[in-house]
Amino acid sequence: MEDENAAAVTIPKVVYICGVPYNVTTVSPKLFENATENAGYKVTDNRIDSLTVEYTGQVNAKKTKKMVSVPEYSNYRGIRFRVTSIAAKSFRKNTKVTKVKIASSITRIGANCFEGSTKLQQVTVGKGLTEIGKNAFKNCKNLTLIQLKGAKLKKVGKGALKGVNAKCKIEVPKAKVKAYTKLFKGKGRKKSVKIEKA
Repeated sequence: MEDENAAAVTIPKVVYICGVPYNVTTVSPKLFENATENAGYKVTDNRIDSLTVEYTGQVNAKKTKKMVSVPEYSNYRGIRFRVTSIAAKSFRKNTKVTKVKIASSITRIGANCFEGSTKLQQVTVGKGLTEIGKNAFKNCKNLTLIQLKGAKLKKVGKGALKGVNAKCKIEVPKAKVKAYTKLFKGKGRKKSVKIEKA
């Protein structure tokens, strides 16, 4: 477990072993936890010039706060990884979280990500999102606001909005109201769930 505020380590492109040069192209971790964020991560790309991870959820239920932020970057032993997705079931049946803020680096919210999170009230998603998995918000009965900041969303899975609060609002960029209304059609959305400009 590492402090996310640790200074990033400069990884040399070449190391010498017994005087022989070797190119450094990857780092080794597959999974890691960040104690400051109380979050787990799975490495999705370990190439030195493209270090990315997937957020896998809170690792200590007792330390889970009501408001959770999924960050753009997370550090492991001083090495900075860009967070580009949220894994399936990451917040499934979470009974503590009320608000979640998702960084613009996130392009995908996995299937069943927030399913059954009965205390969840608000989700704010940054500009990079392109996909919402099936059943992502299923049975989030207290979810009253989803804010989608970006204009890149192209895919919404089956049942993504099934069982959300009947008064839920989905706020989107003005230019995407029509397109997103069509995109969410047939995804479990009640007629009372409005899609409107932010």
